[in-house]
Amino acid sequence: MKSPITEVLDHYIEKNFKSGVNRFLQGYELGELLHCDLDLKNNSAALSIELTGEEIPLNVLIDQYEILEEKGGVQIRIDEIKIDRKWIQVLATKFVKGRVFEVPGEIMGSFA
Repeated sequence: MKSPITEVLDHYIEKNFKSGVNRFLQGYELGELLHCDLDLKNNSAALSIELTGEEIPLNVLIDQYEILEEKGGVQIRIDEIKIDRKWIQVLATKFVKGRVFEVPGEIMGSFA
């Protein structure tokens, strides 16, 4: 069981992460992050994203990620990802899984 302080910190991080992701998505008119469940202890996340032009939200499960601080910025490496759309899963496996990506300023700005 989490301590009350850990619960508050997790909620703060999750809320600010969601806000930052939404700024990023909306900046490119891609959609909106509807639901975000971050498990900071196990480095996993469950996301539900309403993509522009889509009727059904996209569900993403990140089973393992790692945050890296290098080259004056913050990067993320996603080691396991599952997406409920087959064609997007194929792309994520090929182009996202195991690769390192810079975390956009819109997202990092949420924690400033």
